[in-house]
Amino acid sequence: MATKAYQVLVCKGPECGGKRFAGDIAALFQKQLKARGLEGRIRLDRYCCFGRCQSGPNVLTREAPDQPELYAVTGPGSKMHPGVGPADVARIIDALLAQDEDLAPDGPAVAAALPAGAGR
Repeated sequence: MATKAYQVLVCKGPECGGKRFAGDIAALFQKQLKARGLEGRIRLDRYCCFGRCQSGPNVLTREAPDQPELYAVTGPGSKMHPGVGPADVARIIDALLAQDEDLAPDGPAVAAALPAGAGR
């Protein structure tokens, strides 16, 4: 079975990036992913604009497509996180970990212990 990879897309549009400090949020994601050793499994990218400027900074999480240029931004399993602040970064990463027992720190037991629908 192939190992799943995930992608975190942080908006870099003029509202989120310029006025709502999305660059700082992206830096926090990078720091957390590196500290947790997840850089190879959760890829951080910036996205030009999600069109939800008034609710930013916006972050979208999804399974990483094999060829990102061939896929729409949203799709099955993608989740938009509006108004992301520094305290939300770890929670968003934890939600991705909960989706995939291979990423969960304690394997299937942690994922099984979560309430139905947690992290989705």
